[in-house]
Amino acid sequence: MPDLNDMGRAKAESLRDRLKDGTLTPADARDELTQLWGDGVARPGMLLTSEEWRDLWRHAGHIHLYRETHDGPAQWKWTDRPSTKVRLYRRSNTEFKFHPSWTEDSEQEWLDGDTVWTAEFEPERLLATCDLHSTGNGETEYIAYPVGLELEVHRRLR
Repeated sequence: MPDLNDMGRAKAESLRDRLKDGTLTPADARDELTQLWGDGVARPGMLLTSEEWRDLWRHAGHIHLYRETHDGPAQWKWTDRPSTKVRLYRRSNTEFKFHPSWTEDSEQEWLDGDTVWTAEFEPERLLATCDLHSTGNGETEYIAYPVGLELEVHRRLR
């Protein structure tokens, strides 16, 4: 069984390195982040720092990731960034609370973690949206940058 914490590490690190050395185009960033986030990574926060993910997604531009069918390939399309603050939630243990995957769903019964964190995100902190798994759980995921925000405990689960 693959290590879920390590899935996609080589690809994520390659994207980061190409961004740092100036060889990653925004178009390649969009395409490759879509494939990585859609199919090649189980726990993205384990692969790169929040700052590295932020830089990659900002380079790609604000996009929405989706699938036309449940088993179809991940795709992207341009989308407008929200123009106002959005309250988001993340279920995780304390050490993972600043990772980039957030949602508007405060329940998140399908995720692991002992706490549901919440914060209001300014539009510039919202890097992309994803509807890759919506046929299974109804969630729209936000790829967001929480570092520097005052995260509040929405509820403790254990």
